[in-house]
Amino acid sequence: MLKNHVMDVFRAILSQNALNSVDAVARSDEFVPVLQSRIGLSYDEIARCIRILKDTNRIFVFDVVREDRNRGLKRVEGYVDSDLSTLRRLKSIFHMELTNLYEDEFGKRVPVHQVIRELLPKAHQYSGSMLGFRLNVSVMLEEFEIALEKHFNEYTESRKDELLNSLLEEIEDETVEQSAPAEDTKQTDIEKASGNRALDTPRGEELSGASLANIERTLQIYGVEFFYRVNLRKYNFSVIRSAIERKVINSKKDLNLLKEMLRKVKTNTALDPELPVHSEEMQLLERAVYRSLAYL
Repeated sequence: MLKNHVMDVFRAILSQNALNSVDAVARSDEFVPVLQSRIGLSYDEIARCIRILKDTNRIFVFDVVREDRNRGLKRVEGYVDSDLSTLRRLKSIFHMELTNLYEDEFGKRVPVHQVIRELLPKAHQYSGSMLGFRLNVSVMLEEFEIALEKHFNEYTESRKDELLNSLLEEIEDETVEQSAPAEDTKQTDIEKASGNRALDTPRGEELSGASLANIERTLQIYGVEFFYRVNLRKYNFSVIRSAIERKVINSKKDLNLLKEMLRKVKTNTALDPELPVHSEEMQLLERAVYRSLAYL
């Protein structure tokens, strides 16, 4: 049943991506409410399906609008198929729309990459506007194209099917474990993470070694949940803490997600002999999370 729901959401994203306009990028503020009424799933169920699609390389998820509490802007996600031809077609659409809108606003027509170079350093000024939307999507589509070309083997249909089936099996196993008596539970979250999953792919290795300068771009491409899982598994608590202290990660939703993931890691301390070695770093990360939450 879960797989059917996941594929229903995926087909809806494909249908949206097939449009020949800027509406082709499915937006969480518009796409999800329509999908709720169309297929009868709740917001949380659709969000879960989207996370599964992202974690199994079927779609890219990114911020169309970044949250800005001072300006009253709520975070809006965008969803696009991880297909090279789709990315290139959408990139062509958004490049054209960006140059046209730039010409309308500034009275001159210049090549799209000159537009991007000029506007990108001031992207926060345009956040939430039509120009900002086209600028952000144009940049991210280029990043996704590069990521797909660099790790093409991770985005083949056979690999996507393999990742999806593996993740669905893991979810089913976790469901069975949660319904079983506590004393019968043999495998911890950390032990399960050591299996052959997306974390063990070149993408996971790239994330775990991300420098501070690339964390924001990494989060845009791969998502905050995947970023957390990779670095928690590698005991890279300081990498996550740096992202929080630099305000790269600063939404209540993302911080609460990390708090919950840290809680699960701590419950398995006795079963992970290496974790106590990193206890001080983990405590510093926890403090950073609580400090950030206190100011939201």
